[in-house]
Amino acid sequence: MKKCLILSVASVAIIAGSSCKHDAIVGRDTPTNNYATFGLSNKSNSQVLDSMGQWHNDYQDSILTKITASHIVLTDTVSIKQLISSTSKSFFLSKGIMFNEDFNRFNIGSNQLPLASRVNNFSSIALSILNDLDATIKNDDCQSSDFTGKLAVLKGRALLLTDQKEMITVGAAVSVAQHSFTYWNKNAARWLSLLRSNNFSRTNMSTATIDLGPAPTPIDSIDDANTGLACKVNLNKVGGADVGGAITGATSGSIGGPAGAFAGGLVVAGVSSSYNIINQALTCKYSWWPW
Repeated sequence: MKKCLILSVASVAIIAGSSCKHDAIVGRDTPTNNYATFGLSNKSNSQVLDSMGQWHNDYQDSILTKITASHIVLTDTVSIKQLISSTSKSFFLSKGIMFNEDFNRFNIGSNQLPLASRVNNFSSIALSILNDLDATIKNDDCQSSDFTGKLAVLKGRALLLTDQKEMITVGAAVSVAQHSFTYWNKNAARWLSLLRSNNFSRTNMSTATIDLGPAPTPIDSIDDANTGLACKVNLNKVGGADVGGAITGATSGSIGGPAGAFAGGLVVAGVSSSYNIINQALTCKYSWWPW
């Protein structure tokens, strides 16, 4: 039976599970068993990072599917939180990660801070990658091939980091960025359809014009409670929450070694993403964050 890594959401601290040292050194992109807890035995670091990114996207789909099928009314925030919490625990347990607390403790705003400010005692090379990732996310058109190419280069640079803690933390942020923006490019309309549905609105919603480019051209999605104009749901902020969450979770989880960093990065990135888009919609619609 596959062992589960048990985490605490409050601090994303490892309680039990991994015996790997967080300062392990690995040779570039050679196969490793650091992540066997998650069914990733003898996988290269590149494959491990790709798995994190793909699971991040799969998690978003699991939340969207559950909320859509539940027909929960928007104002029933207790039921929504319970649904997200139970769905999250079930999804991450299937990946070998067990949490002993709820999923309502994330400071979504803090995950928008500069990425390099969220790590301690990292090498100048690692910080340089995070700074370049930060600039790329904030300034580039995420629908362009140039954006995709820059992220691929950043991933390659992350894989060259010889300190495993730095590699998995920085690599997690890059991989989540790669997969997250791909996901939102393909699935933004599905989420906005949910946010415009009768379950998530008291009035008729405007038709969304999806623009995944940098602000100030965010998405028109729902009517603002104060002005009556279309609300702005900015998916660059969702992507920023994803990537910031990956850094926060991986850094906190690294106390338990590479596996802990992997688990923390995956969970906090995933939950920050879904909470952020709902946060933006509800804050605009009702002028307050009812969760």
